Amino acid sequence: MDIASALLILVLIWVLVFLVAIQIRPQASGEVTQEEAGEVVPGTPASAPTRVRFGRRLRITTLVALILWAGVMWVVTSGAITFEDLDIVRRFGPGAGR
Repeated sequence: MDIASALLILVLIWVLVFLVAIQIRPQASGEVTQEEAGEVVPGTPASAPTRVRFGRRLRITTLVALILWAGVMWVVTSGAITFEDLDIVRRFGPGAGR
């Protein structure tokens, strides 16, 4: 696998992890909603956090994505799962039962 493919896989994993990370409730990380703080800014929902910590989420996202990427790269480079294992057309397609 060349470097461009490895970086593309890292970017895809990072984006997926980030999309999950931004859905985590603010209460889980100790943040308070605007409604709980009693200071709802006009034009925002009451459930919006009072202090958004994107830097922290970006660091956590990067750490988790790097760990997942290392696992994916190990599986790909070790040959534990090959493209032939993923070829469902040949395995289940026409003439597969012969």
